[in-house]
Amino acid sequence: MSSASVQSRGSAAVTGAGSGLGRDIALGLAAMNYRVFGTALSAEEVADLKQASNGTVTPTVCDMTDEAAVKSWAREVESRTEGLDLLINNAGILTPGPLSSLPSLPFCFLGHVALRDPQS
Repeated sequence: MSSASVQSRGSAAVTGAGSGLGRDIALGLAAMNYRVFGTALSAEEVADLKQASNGTVTPTVCDMTDEAAVKSWAREVESRTEGLDLLINNAGILTPGPLSSLPSLPFCFLGHVALRDPQS
C-alpha cells in the first residue's frame, strides 16, 4: 500500500517536539498516521525532526514562553487543519534543585507556559 493511500488518523500538535519525550511522542504519532505539528527551540531541532520523520512531522521553531510566537504557531496550525484531534502540551522548563529550596517563581512561570490558552 502506498503512503498516499494511507488515511490520516487526524491532526496532532506536540509542544516541545524538538527533543526528549516530545520528540518521541511526535515521531510515534506520525508513525501512527497522525498529521503532526510540533514546536522546537532551534532550527537544528527542526531539521533533525524533519529528517527523523521523513518529513511526516511539521516542526516550527517556537519559544513557548513568547506569547506572540505561540499565537503565530497556533494560527499556522489552525490554517492547515480542520481542527486538532490531539494536543500534547509537553514543552517544559527545568529548574533543578530540591523542591523545598526552589522559589515560587518557577512554578508560576511553569503554570503560565503549560496552562495558558494561546488563542486568548
